[in-house]
Amino acid sequence: MPVSLKPIADHGRRLERTGALAGLLKGCLREGGVHLIEVPVDYSGNHKLLDGQLVCPL
Repeated sequence: MPVSLKPIADHGRRLERTGALAGLLKGCLREGGVHLIEVPVDYSGNHKLLDGQLVCPL
């Protein structure tokens, strides 16, 4: 965990795949304390939203 995060979180985790979220959260609850979970986001599909392909045009 980066030094700058130590004052706000006891544990740092990174979500590697969507299917691991439930297990990761259960582990955090079991361990107690403050946890910081990094969730990578893939923004490559945003162009579909901006081009109106996934949303209804007005």
